[in-house]
Amino acid sequence: HEAVLCALKECGIRHIDTSKRNGCEEALGKAVVDSGVPREELWLTSKLWPGDYGYQSAKQACRDSCARLG
Repeated sequence: HEAVLCALKECGIRHIDTSKRNGCEEALGKAVVDSGVPREELWLTSKLWPGDYGYQSAKQACRDSCARLG
């Protein structure tokens, strides 16, 4: 959390790469909110895992990732 806050507030980082496998999407979402950086200034990337391939599975995986990120 503190490292993400520092990256966003002090270093000017605006691209964050994450994934469900990392297990930190919820904490990352909280750090983004706590940073005060407007969401429209950020580029968030999350990866799709092989178990989520397929049209419906991929759509659900994206929804789930967005929900975890807040």
